[in-house]
Amino acid sequence: MRSYRGVPLLKSFLGVLGLASLFLLYRRVREAVRSLGTIGIAARSSFGFSVAQKLLVQNGAITALTSSPQQDERLSVSGALIAPSLEFLYASCDTVLLVLNSEAEVSEAVSALKRGSRTSLIVAMSAVSPTLSTKLWAACEARGCSFVCCLIAGCDEHAAIQADLAWISSDRVEVARAVRAQLCPAFCSRAEIVSSRDVSAAPTLKLISDFVVSSACCLHDYQRSYWCSSLLLRPLCLLWHDLLDSFILGQRTALWPFCMISARVQYAGAFAMSWRLALTMLAWLHS
Repeated sequence: MRSYRGVPLLKSFLGVLGLASLFLLYRRVREAVRSLGTIGIAARSSFGFSVAQKLLVQNGAITALTSSPQQDERLSVSGALIAPSLEFLYASCDTVLLVLNSEAEVSEAVSALKRGSRTSLIVAMSAVSPTLSTKLWAACEARGCSFVCCLIAGCDEHAAIQADLAWISSDRVEVARAVRAQLCPAFCSRAEIVSSRDVSAAPTLKLISDFVVSSACCLHDYQRSYWCSSLLLRPLCLLWHDLLDSFILGQRTALWPFCMISARVQYAGAFAMSWRLALTMLAWLHS
């Protein structure tokens, strides 16, 4: 009988391939098990109201706490349950989003959470400092609740229309994945988990993003002035502003001042890859 030496090797390869497929399938099923349950939102800003509207469209039913009767009426007509207080929100929702106006309001909202409440996850979408995010995480852990930072890149005015990127940081990877899969599609086109060990990673990158956006806006204003209208500085300002605009504020094409043959260049993909690599390195160094 003729034998082939390659048959055992082929069987081993197919066996390893089958085990790898089963492992990947197990991971997918495991990730899909985590559910955020009933969702509530404390929205006391225009950006928070916009997020509440988008969550209502995506989920069909949410519990909302807003800052004005007009917002309550608009959400109620769309099918949302209006919460009279934060205590009611914590008693009736498994996941609560905090989209408030200041760090003090976020601290007060976390302090209102009592141990034994129904809420098992708090998602902070308000811009907080890295130090405060760590304190809020410790306060939530003491009350038996998970804490996640989910911050929008860029300014809130643009994010209220349609955000391009959200940064997520948490101390538990399964919670961060659940937020990315079930919440972020409502208000952003992409979401990146920058850290699954340190909740302050997303606020740190938010500070960097705000600095970059502010620099771009300053350069955009300076390029209109007399000293910046020279042949050298004006194209540099326009290039810097358009590069940041194209990725952070969601544009896909921008004017390339130095390109005289082709007025427009599709560079957003390469710039996005470089930006993502830089964010990954910063998150790794931070954690």
